[in-house]
Amino acid sequence: MKGRAAKSKPEAGPLDDIEPVPARVRQRQRADESWRLWWEPTKAEREAFGFEAVPLDPHRLTWSMRQATALNRKVDDARNGITVRDRGGRTFSRLAAEYRRSPLWTKLREATRRDYDATLRRIEKKWGATQAAAFTKPILREWYETLYRENGKWIAQHDIRVMSVVLGYGELRGWIAANPAVRLRMETPPPRDRVLSWEEFDALCAAAEDLGLAGMRLAIAVAWYQGQRQADVLAARVENFGPDGMWRFLRSKAKQGSKQKAAVLPVHSELAPLIEARRAEAKGEGPLILNAEGAAYLPDNFRTHFAKVRARAARTMPPIKDVQFRDLRRSWAWWAREGGASDRDRADGMGNQSDKDVRLGITYNPASQAGAGRAVEAMRRPVRREGRPMEPTPRLARYRPMHARQAFKAAYPHGSAWAEMRSSLRVQNIGKYNRESGRITNP
Repeated sequence: MKGRAAKSKPEAGPLDDIEPVPARVRQRQRADESWRLWWEPTKAEREAFGFEAVPLDPHRLTWSMRQATALNRKVDDARNGITVRDRGGRTFSRLAAEYRRSPLWTKLREATRRDYDATLRRIEKKWGATQAAAFTKPILREWYETLYRENGKWIAQHDIRVMSVVLGYGELRGWIAANPAVRLRMETPPPRDRVLSWEEFDALCAAAEDLGLAGMRLAIAVAWYQGQRQADVLAARVENFGPDGMWRFLRSKAKQGSKQKAAVLPVHSELAPLIEARRAEAKGEGPLILNAEGAAYLPDNFRTHFAKVRARAARTMPPIKDVQFRDLRRSWAWWAREGGASDRDRADGMGNQSDKDVRLGITYNPASQAGAGRAVEAMRRPVRREGRPMEPTPRLARYRPMHARQAFKAAYPHGSAWAEMRSSLRVQNIGKYNRESGRITNP
């Protein structure tokens, strides 16, 4: 008809090509011609069992139909009396709120609480209305793979772990039977092995001075010479450094009551002049590390300023562009080993179990080419001594005739040699020990 625009043919919805469509799944086209897809329980199911609407993804229909089918099973179980009636709705948002009010939340460090809170808000935008009992391993594995593709393995692993913490709390509260976020076979990123050279350390210090960030210069030096975490460096106070040259502080990550919580470390000789200058400037008290405005550093501002220092240093030394502040702690452990410190000594200095824990050992004891060279050069051909065999016969505590069983047990406490000989001879009374020849002789 002239003068009137022809009405466009409606676009096919995401459910039009699916047969059969799971119950309670709805679709609607928005004004911008995109499609909304969701699972919606009936009014009776909302009131009786606490179910809420759950958004689905129209671009991932296989995953969406799988989740809708799982939710339908939950409804059927609730109708059959398998699940507990809950008028309030045990959604993930409600569970996250319960976790924030729990003693477990108050025991977290402030930085951890900030990180968890930001992560949970991001998770709740997607899963907040979902029933906690509706999560399954296939659903969370699918979401992990989506996060992996879109945001990378670090964000994917981090978000799933935070979600696992909350769902684990739900398991303790009886909201869910088991935590579906555990054992998802997530890819564990390899530990960092970045170690700074002394030239790179000098470049970072020079860059901080060029930018007028004296506090950042001191923080880099403290982490480099003392091997402590960023949180402990920023929490350090001038009064923690005594006139006896010792630094006394409480570690941030050690468990309360642990022997490693309270630390007493000698100040490195090359760091001592910087500490004394700061002590004189602060007149004996106050935060050790200050920003350009003369106030204590906040973690976010500290990361921003360190990024500026790193970018400035990378102008003259490009490899520095991938350095993180935490790499200074690992570098301390590496150079301490090069200086002759034992694994136990370095673990005591860092306040961890890197000498016993395999993953910590990999993190703080990366491979050293110089160390491998020393090990290769340490191999020597044994030197024959005058009048003595190359491989002396195991000596007994006392030379006296004894039964062969006793002789071999004394010479080989672990029993492997005795077991081998006994199985070969298949007799018990095989002979006696001759102290002159050092052999077992027949009776």
